[in-house]
Amino acid sequence: MQTVQFLTRPDLFLERNWRRYGDIFRARIRGFGTGTNVVVSNPRHVEQLFKASPNDVRLGEIAKRPLVPIAGPNSLLVLDQPEHLRHRKLLLPHFHGQRMLAYTDIGQRPDSRRQRGQAGT
Repeated sequence: MQTVQFLTRPDLFLERNWRRYGDIFRARIRGFGTGTNVVVSNPRHVEQLFKASPNDVRLGEIAKRPLVPIAGPNSLLVLDQPEHLRHRKLLLPHFHGQRMLAYTDIGQRPDSRRQRGQAGT
């Protein structure tokens, strides 16, 4: 049942379970990892996961099955330990400090299609 709910309305599924169970909850979603997933929604908890030692958190081996067909075998999302760190160091400069300030203008500009009345086309 949770798999169907997640696949048809992931936004509603996540919102409903977050309200019912809080910032961290377990969801049984077949086809994703082992089928039993832990959902973390609090930004501080997510940050802790990203800062955790690669020896303690090995998400890549769980994420491989569902994500490799979408993201590819060398995606940061499916790698663990030294290989993950190597790829992360390659990406990190693009998402750090002054470089991130360059992206703020993009997020604040209205979509030009909406301005022309062409939203959804």
